[in-house]
Amino acid sequence: MGVDSPKSAIDPPVARLVEEFSRVWNGAGEDADLSPLVDDADHAIRESHLDLFLSQSLGELRHPPSTFDGKSALEERVLFGLDRLGQAAFGLSPAQLEILCRRGMPQSLVQFAQMARGQESLSDDEIFQASRNVVVMHVLQLLLGQSCLLTPSVFAYSMLYPYSDNYLDDPKIPAASKRAFNALFGRRLAGENVSPANGHEKRIFSMVATIESEKYRARTPQVFASLLAIQRAQVKSLELQTKRQPSVDDVLTVTIDKGGTSVLADAYLIAENGLTPRQVRFIFGLGIFLQLVDDIQDLKQDLKSGNVTLFCLAAKDPIALESLANRAIAFGKHVMDYLEAFTAQGIEPLKEVIRMSVAQLIIGAAYQSHRYFRREYLSRLEAHFPFRLAHLEKVTATLRKQKLSLKNAGLYG
Repeated sequence: MGVDSPKSAIDPPVARLVEEFSRVWNGAGEDADLSPLVDDADHAIRESHLDLFLSQSLGELRHPPSTFDGKSALEERVLFGLDRLGQAAFGLSPAQLEILCRRGMPQSLVQFAQMARGQESLSDDEIFQASRNVVVMHVLQLLLGQSCLLTPSVFAYSMLYPYSDNYLDDPKIPAASKRAFNALFGRRLAGENVSPANGHEKRIFSMVATIESEKYRARTPQVFASLLAIQRAQVKSLELQTKRQPSVDDVLTVTIDKGGTSVLADAYLIAENGLTPRQVRFIFGLGIFLQLVDDIQDLKQDLKSGNVTLFCLAAKDPIALESLANRAIAFGKHVMDYLEAFTAQGIEPLKEVIRMSVAQLIIGAAYQSHRYFRREYLSRLEAHFPFRLAHLEKVTATLRKQKLSLKNAGLYG
């Protein structure tokens, strides 16, 4: 891809992608394919494997080794445990586990957490939020035939999530302050030499500078075009909150724009040889799908904060909410049709995992917001999920209590 202006560096253009995926969403239907079924006996077996893995891993992390060799051996034992858990509880093949666990992703996530904990004003929840973007970028690296590398750009762009998104989502910050921040942030992304107004903006601008140090504007205009595209989508999202009764079409447009551009920026930051239009379509569609997953998962927080999403609009009607969740699964499965655009050697097992994850991600998100769904609907979802929701609640509580063990082991930071 040759040198181009930021406005025309994305192919196809964002506006065309938004229109295209709006039609896909509206035509997706609500017949969600949730196969395969998992019966109670199978649930019990899978849950026993999960409990065994957690018991063994957390037990070791309570008394972590202090030497480099000891930590390396512990890391290998944890990876071996993940392999067994992946096969027994998730039904993953050795080839799928090899690409997920043995090509650098777990080690990179540990490295990211350690680096992120060195930053100011970040909670553990915010670090976890940022790490989800690192996972997406590593999956894209693998799809493009690359290794999982935590490059400066991968780290910096992932840190922009807690620094900028959470600032804009904070209901305690006045709308005028958010608008002023967005205007200055947009100018900085466009390459203007602007000064940060406070320490928060200074941290954000330093991440932009990190990206600039690795991605030169003249050589990779699509990188900065995509960063500007997501920032403009954020502006539209903020404007949506000021409308008294935003229409479903307006909310859908912002959802598609915001979700699609966020992962498109991921891809351009790591693409070494550019992207084909069909690859762009998959990446943009994947971003929309992941945005839908987040919007289901964050339903309680969004309602409290006054954020407007498709699921917030339907939150008072469980049947309408469930129909949207089904449509999100159908939409995600359509996006998977574009996976054939990636042809790097050895990635078929990864593509299989991505396809399998569509329904699982929506089911997991619905579990996070279970209070808004009917029990019979959740029971239907549970029959297609590796674990029962009650068991996941118990596991989640255990992990919250054990978070300190990960820090002490030096595997978290």
